[in-house]
Parts: sequence; structure tokens; C-alpha cells
Amino acid sequence: MKKIIETERIILRELEESDVERLAEIYADPDVMQYIGRGGVLTYEHARRSIASWNNYYEKFGFGNWAAVEKETGTLIGLCGLSWLEDKSDVEVSYLFAKEAWGKGYATETAGAINNFALTTAGLERIVALVYPQNTPSIHVIEKLGMKYECDRIFFGDKLLRVYSLEKNAT
Repeated sequence: MKKIIETERIILRELEESDVERLAEIYADPDVMQYIGRGGVLTYEHARRSIASWNNYYEKFGFGNWAAVEKETGTLIGLCGLSWLEDKSDVEVSYLFAKEAWGKGYATETAGAINNFALTTAGLERIVALVYPQNTPSIHVIEKLGMKYECDRIFFGDKLLRVYSLEKNAT
């Protein structure tokens, strides 16, 4: 297990093949996936492929999306991290958590640690967060972390998302 970031209650580590069952469970929940990517559930096969893909991504960029593991239980509760936007214009901080992890402050705790990692350890000058306008809990997290609204923009072909940013000199 390669641990990347540790917070008070969460360990972010590289994904492992043994995570596929739990990740597929999380991907299969329509409430969890409603505001992720294009919106909508993903298959077991997608979960299996995404683990291999993220492992390659780590090698290429030195960051990616990591397994979010609850320290107290050792349970994989989400997927969080950094990735380049499709057009390579910015690096996005993202997070998704299983429904049973909602409302516990994990998103704020984890995204804050990822932002710090991005702007220090990873040496990035700027990061962005993309959020569906209807996803008010996530907007609250992003704003709480000091990220500033920039604009609305189309992603994934036809999804209007809000773009928030944080720059190194603003931390």
C-alpha cells in the first residue's frame, strides 16, 4: 500500500486491485454518481479498468485519484485526488464518497489536504474544481476551502459546470 496523504481520519493511498468490489459498489449508487462526470452509475468493469488506469496515471504524472480509506474502520469510502482536465488546461481536485460517508466532513478534510498537496508537494501553481450548479453541498465544500468561482463552462459534451480555482499565491 502506497500512502500518499494522511489526514486526521482518512488515508489516501494508491488504488489496488483488491479495491474493485468496493469501488464498483460506490460507482453503482445513482445518488453518489449523480454529479460525477457525465452523471450516472458506472459498471463493475469500469471500476476494474479505472484502477489500472489510475495506476498508470500515477506513474505518468505523480498524482491521480486515490482510494480514500477511513482510518477507524479500514474501509474504502471514496475516491479523491487530482487529474488533468481533458483539454490539459488545468488540474482538477475531485472527490466522491459512498453515501454512508456523507455529512461527516470527509470531503472538506480530504479536499483541503489534496489542495495543500497539489500546491506544495506536486508543485502546481493552480488547481480547479468542477461542480454541477445543483450540487450545493459540494459548492459549500469548495467555497469553504477558499476556492473562488471563475465561470460556467460546458464539459463532457453537454454538461454545464461551475469552475472554481485556487492559486498557489492565494494559500
